[in-house]
Amino acid sequence: MRTARTAIAWALAGVICLALPPGRSRAQETAADGLVAAAAADPQGKRMAAAFQAWARAWNVPNASFVAMRGETVIGQAARGARKVDTPVPVASLSKAITGVCVAKLVEAGRLSYNARLSQLIPAYFKANPPYDAAARQITVRELLTHTSGLGYDPAQGSAEFAALDFRKKNLSPILAMALRVPLAVKTFRYNNVNYAALGLVIEAKTKQPYETWCRKTVLAPVGAGAATLNPQWAVMSSFGGWRISALDYARFLDHFRPASKLMKTGPAAWPKTDVNGVSYGIGVEMRRNGGSYDLLHVGDWRWTEPGRKADFAAFFAMWRQNLRFVATYAPQAASGSVGDLYDRLYAAAYPGASGAARASAPASEAAAAPAPLGGSDGGLLRD
Repeated sequence: MRTARTAIAWALAGVICLALPPGRSRAQETAADGLVAAAAADPQGKRMAAAFQAWARAWNVPNASFVAMRGETVIGQAARGARKVDTPVPVASLSKAITGVCVAKLVEAGRLSYNARLSQLIPAYFKANPPYDAAARQITVRELLTHTSGLGYDPAQGSAEFAALDFRKKNLSPILAMALRVPLAVKTFRYNNVNYAALGLVIEAKTKQPYETWCRKTVLAPVGAGAATLNPQWAVMSSFGGWRISALDYARFLDHFRPASKLMKTGPAAWPKTDVNGVSYGIGVEMRRNGGSYDLLHVGDWRWTEPGRKADFAAFFAMWRQNLRFVATYAPQAASGSVGDLYDRLYAAAYPGASGAARASAPASEAAAAPAPLGGSDGGLLRD
């Protein structure tokens, strides 16, 4: 399996009617009436949409959607093939940011601590599934959020035992049990989907509600993204890669990271994070300092090659200075190098006067891991 790729688009010409998703306020409905006009009139948004069009042609991506927002306003949009900006689509590892915000909300409400250990949070799970390594019981919420838990084995990366699961079933327990049947590794940054599977179980334990229900109600519906659901075909990925949400609604969700929205009580300075070569990871996003603010981003993709259950999709978001952001979804994944190229094109379109040095926050390229036999997903510390 390969990871992160990008999206595509032809600028949407003419008027587009967007259905009002559940959870939207009257103010948001009124704002939607002017969505297309605002996107067409904003110079920055027009440049970004045009850059996205050019990228789409260059990389030959057949199906994609793209939205750019600044503040609460959609300033650019584009789509291609079977997708529109309001088409719900799977977003793979972009689901981790939704999970991360759900966890942060519990902490802000005083219902959870970043330092709480799994043995305190899911004791019944450990009684039913004793781990190979007793130290697994001491893994903290902080370590799960930052991929520093020591979990080394990721069954979602094409393993036979993961392939044996019913992908349509919402059940995170077996995935965590698989990962805990082996010794823990050194507690350093190691991107692993199971960290966010465990966080899904923590959310359910603390809220006494299904992960999907609580996160939709608490995090997505308040920003007008209540139409999002777990992907019925890949519900097994749930809190680490299972959300199905439109590019438009995901851009709305990202308002949680915009300080002026007041949707969160805390910001990057208070979030758990680990530093890897100048890039921090925490609450489901990569973070890079940009003056007095942060740039945020994440990539996600999923490719499964097993006959009868084939899938190939990806998504990418970036948010500059915790305000201007874009979301791109696409299927199938584009060729290696496409994500970095998309980022560069969009940054240059958004900030045409910026020098190469000023654009140091562009995603770093890393060597890809060898493809797994069946498939898998990734999105951590941008691999392209």
